Amino acid sequence: MNVRLQYDLEFLAGIYYEDQLQLNSYSVSVSLLTQTEDAASSNIALERLKCFVYHDLANTVFFGPADYYKAEMFQMMGTNVTTLPEEPVDQIVGMMLYYKLNAIMEGRMEVAQIELSSSLGDHVCYLHDDEDPA
Repeated sequence: MNVRLQYDLEFLAGIYYEDQLQLNSYSVSVSLLTQTEDAASSNIALERLKCFVYHDLANTVFFGPADYYKAEMFQMMGTNVTTLPEEPVDQIVGMMLYYKLNAIMEGRMEVAQIELSSSLGDHVCYLHDDEDPA
């Protein structure tokens, strides 16, 4: 039996955008669907989600592809860096989260939809699910 869940999280991260480092506060709501009846597997998937967000994304600095050399410089200074395939705007961060979370949960859970908003984005909520183009 598949169970529908919602998990809300918040994290702080920086973005390097238009030659400026800016700090941002993200709010994310993840709609999940369990893919196994084994509760332990579902718990492992949820722990992977939390670990990725709170240990890898929290306090990172998002960079777009045009700022590759700046990202390397920040990384050499000991800063946690996350590079994205496009500029680090909320829509791209939300899409990245959707695909990355689905990958790290390895089929134990599925992200049905993700909603992301941020303080720099004026709290406009961006939605992404499997029907949206990548």
